[in-house]
Amino acid sequence: MFREALSVPYYYLPLFLVAIGIYGIVSQKNLFKQLVSLGLIDTGVNIFIISLGYIQGMEAPIYSAVTPVAKFVDPLPQALVLTAIVIGVGILGLGAALLIKVHERYGTLELDELRIAKERQSQQEITDDEGDVGA
Repeated sequence: MFREALSVPYYYLPLFLVAIGIYGIVSQKNLFKQLVSLGLIDTGVNIFIISLGYIQGMEAPIYSAVTPVAKFVDPLPQALVLTAIVIGVGILGLGAALLIKVHERYGTLELDELRIAKERQSQQEITDDEGDVGA
C-alpha cells in the first residue's frame, strides 16, 4: 500500500513539506524558526489529506444541473482540512503570542541563550532564598 501511495506524484509535495518541517524543528535552535517549521508540517499534512480525497475525473460536491451526483468526490477530507486549517492558525497564533512574551522577558528566542538565562534566574532565586534564611 505504501508503494502504491508513493507512485502517485502529488503525494511528493506533502511528504517533502513534512520532511522539511521535521528537519527544521530538530535542527533549528531558534523558537521562531521552529514555529515556522511546525506550520510547514501542518500545511504538508493538510495537502496530503486533500490529495487522498482527490479522484481523477471527479468534481467538487457543488450541486448543479450540469454535474451528475455520481461524479462527486467525498467532501469529508475537504471539511476535515478546513477544520484543521482553522485549528492550525489558532495554534500558530498562540505560539506567536507566547514567543512575543518569551522575547519580552528574556530578550532572545535562541534555545541556548534561553537555557543560560533560565539557569541564571534559578541561581538568583537560590541566592535570594539563602539571603532570606540568614535574616
